[in-house]
Amino acid sequence: MPESMNQMLFVCKWLYSHLESQHFETQEKLRNHIDKHDINSCNRSSLGYICPWECCNKHQSSIIKLEEHLCGHTRQRLFK
Repeated sequence: MPESMNQMLFVCKWLYSHLESQHFETQEKLRNHIDKHDINSCNRSSLGYICPWECCNKHQSSIIKLEEHLCGHTRQRLFK
């Protein structure tokens, strides 16, 4: 796979945090970047916390559930 194509595979789509798209070479680098976002700053509605991922807008009842949900966007598995 060409290097330029590989760099496009891992993109942070966290809204309101970047002026332009952030691209990462590996899934691990994307996860490390996502960990730097402040999940407590996510918007809330009467239905709960709103997912900050581009085009998602799903609601979660707690920060913990939102963290679990965000793992799906980065294909991260939670340790149980």
